[in-house]
Amino acid sequence: MLVHNDADQLTSIEWTGANGRKQVIQKEDGQWYYAGMEAVDSTAFKVYLAGLVNATGSTFSGRSSTQGLTLVETLTLKGDAMPQPTIISSFQNQDALRPYLIHSTANPQTIFTSDNTGVYKTVFTNLRKFWPDGQ
Repeated sequence: MLVHNDADQLTSIEWTGANGRKQVIQKEDGQWYYAGMEAVDSTAFKVYLAGLVNATGSTFSGRSSTQGLTLVETLTLKGDAMPQPTIISSFQNQDALRPYLIHSTANPQTIFTSDNTGVYKTVFTNLRKFWPDGQ
């Protein structure tokens, strides 16, 4: 499991790219907003959140640490009843078929591998459609 919270407990999702670029979607009065201004499609976003909180990696990496890995992007989840944010990170993997290593602070001893269609897509790629530029 990458997240130990229910989707309705989440109040903020912050994506950060390896270059430091950030995108933030926050919940205010039950509605989700991009950068505090533009409302996102709440029905579609609830579907994304359900996938996010239920996302599990299925292929474990043999690695026990992310030390020395090249960061691709991170997702920081904040919410009600969350004393600490959950941070999901993606790192480069040398395996061409499964080019991503996925790590979550909710399960700090576990690192999963992913291709473009697995847990990486569920967590990172599917989020991009809620940004105004889709990038």
